[in-house]
Amino acid sequence: MHSVPSTQHLLDLVLDDDCRSRALLEPAPDVHAACCYLQDAADCVKRMHPRSTPGARTAYALQLRLRPALLVAVAGLLVLSFLEEPLWCRAAKLQSERPCQSSLYPTSNLPYLGQGAAFAVEGTCLAVLLLDVSLQAYSKGRRFLFKAQLGLAACFTALACTDFVWAVATPYHWIRFALPIRTAIAMNHSRDVWRQCRLVVGILPSFFSVGVVVLALLFFFSWCGTLIFHNDTEEGQKYFSTVQGAMWSLLILMTTCNYPDVMMPAYTSSRVSAIFFAAFLLLTWLFCMNLLLAVVYKAYSLQAQEAGEATARQMEWNLCQAFAALDPENKGRVASHTFCAAAAELKQSYPAGGHLDDVTTKLVLEALEGHGSIDHEAWQKLAWLLHVHVSKEHGPSLLRAWPTLAQSAAWQWLSSLVTGPGFELGIAVMLLANALLLFIEDWPELEREAPHHDPSGWENTLFNVLDGTFLALYVLEVVVKVLVLGWQAYWRNPHDRFDFAVTALTVLATAYVLLPTTFNDPRPILYVVMLRLVRMVRVLRILRLPRMLRLARFFISIPHFRLMYSTFLEMLPAAAALFKYMFCFMFLFAAVGTHVFGGRITTDPDSPYFAKLRDTDYGKFGYYANSMNDMGSAMVTLFELLTVNNWYVLAGGFVAVTSPWARLYFILFYLFGVVISLNLVVAFVLDTFLTSYSRESQPTGALDTAGEVPEQPSGVQEHSLAATLDGAELLFQASAVAPEAANDEWCQPWYRARLHGNQPTALKAALLGSLLERPGEVIHQETYRHGPDNP
Repeated sequence: MHSVPSTQHLLDLVLDDDCRSRALLEPAPDVHAACCYLQDAADCVKRMHPRSTPGARTAYALQLRLRPALLVAVAGLLVLSFLEEPLWCRAAKLQSERPCQSSLYPTSNLPYLGQGAAFAVEGTCLAVLLLDVSLQAYSKGRRFLFKAQLGLAACFTALACTDFVWAVATPYHWIRFALPIRTAIAMNHSRDVWRQCRLVVGILPSFFSVGVVVLALLFFFSWCGTLIFHNDTEEGQKYFSTVQGAMWSLLILMTTCNYPDVMMPAYTSSRVSAIFFAAFLLLTWLFCMNLLLAVVYKAYSLQAQEAGEATARQMEWNLCQAFAALDPENKGRVASHTFCAAAAELKQSYPAGGHLDDVTTKLVLEALEGHGSIDHEAWQKLAWLLHVHVSKEHGPSLLRAWPTLAQSAAWQWLSSLVTGPGFELGIAVMLLANALLLFIEDWPELEREAPHHDPSGWENTLFNVLDGTFLALYVLEVVVKVLVLGWQAYWRNPHDRFDFAVTALTVLATAYVLLPTTFNDPRPILYVVMLRLVRMVRVLRILRLPRMLRLARFFISIPHFRLMYSTFLEMLPAAAALFKYMFCFMFLFAAVGTHVFGGRITTDPDSPYFAKLRDTDYGKFGYYANSMNDMGSAMVTLFELLTVNNWYVLAGGFVAVTSPWARLYFILFYLFGVVISLNLVVAFVLDTFLTSYSRESQPTGALDTAGEVPEQPSGVQEHSLAATLDGAELLFQASAVAPEAANDEWCQPWYRARLHGNQPTALKAALLGSLLERPGEVIHQETYRHGPDNP
């Protein structure tokens, strides 16, 4: 085990002058190349690096720094698509018509930007994309065009700019291809979407083999059904008039949307006909569809495993290349001052070094260094250590203002009360009592009974007093925790942030209602508190509903609920990749849908489309709002199609106003959206929960292999390795390493080392402890410091 970092390494806030001077006198060989590889290692990718000229390196570093602005520009183009007037509306304006401002043409009712404002936003976003491509071209030369993703980025940006210039310079601005181009740009600039697209492409061969079987069954049963149910029967006339119509009816039956409706005419005439439909459902819906789910799940599991292995290999390769760049003589070691120079360059020019302040650099160097240099084995830890963030934080403000307060009996009692298990138990009891009060108060409305009014007003006064008492107790909880823990420690805990937000929201709403005012309209509170989910509610209901959120804290305290909650939170970062892919997929289909079906769904009695819609199930059910007249309504309609329920009714409306070939659009969306994409989501949830449950079922132990907490080195008073939902964290203090460094430890700041990443919490805690050679036990709750006698 390495020795504990010296006091100088933890107290100094700047790199020592000797380290810097040696870095200047002996410049590290090819530091810029090493920084490029270190940035790639931190991002777990392999990029094309810039040319060796200073200008190219500067452009490359600037392009990496502007990556957030690039993503904002891409997101801006997508958002703009929902706020632009649809193309079919612009074409109708030539005939002095304004259908998008008419209620006869249902849209999403989003506010549309004017043409000038839309062009200004689009031009700004495209300027950022052009800047990114220009920096890529300048830093890497023409060779960047031959790398798939970079070349596609340049191609899509050029197409978007050409389309934009066409719209601005010509009067034919309704003839555009902006929406599909924006989809391609968004997909190309997201590694997560690229990864999901590659996964879908990898699934297609296995999916194709099962799909051929399903198609063969569809054709076979359609053929048989057309022969069995003649045109002189109701079943034949309605569902099996032709083979094509029969295949469409059976495809809908395979999704179980029209079952048992599709068989009722035949089943009413002959009960034996149920065998035909049952056999079809067993073979297709029960067997083939679940086989497709198995194929998707297997492919997803293999892809996740291969992606993890590829990431590890890529990270190791990047680190080896960085080590070789800093060790051109192949000595097998990198001098410490060389690492200092690389860290300084990384901090100055690259995003991976943005958090590399001097304390973090010293901590990383101490974890790697041995006899003034870093060997190759220790260097492999650097990829993890680049994700270590060290923050300085102080203890409670009261203790910094009055250090002697920490020794008082009252403070020790208050600290033990707040940090003890009884405090949270008391809060849970208070939440249950509050829930019971709300239930009693709301019971008449829950039962739709006429509320009982006490003429004296005593009942309402009692409820108001009890509500106010609970609110005061919640405010007192926040105040006491902030006083004892300190604001930084309090705000770092996500549960405390949630409690603070709900309590502050309730206080603001209460103050608005109780304070004298001439503006008594309750709707502004309604919009703020309920996020516009309801329209007209009583004022007291507005005050009560936010406090219902506190009941979640009670359920989180139960082990099984806490396991589900922690697993759900751990699933969110990885789920973001699927959500991005699903959004881009739906956006692409929405763009095509607005081009093909825009303006065709209408309630205008003079329109020929309305006459075609009126007698369909789409018109009879009043589905006119489920249109594709703009991007907003198209996205909602596609989301409804994802749920499968009544999807054939929606498809029937669009088929009625176009042609039977429109069914191909909905079939493709069902295949790629429901069968593949939704099964990917199911596979992801299954894989994540199975992994989490198997990991959580294993007891947590110490960091060493023997399962025991190692002895703390001499001179160390206390160390804690805390595994929290935010990530593995290591707390240490200057006076904890060297008590003689400060007369009063509460005058010294704490340092918090946190390891960021998507790895499981317990794994991050163990890695942080082993990388920094810090003893400690892996626990699953936040560890706070409240005084030398109450560790």
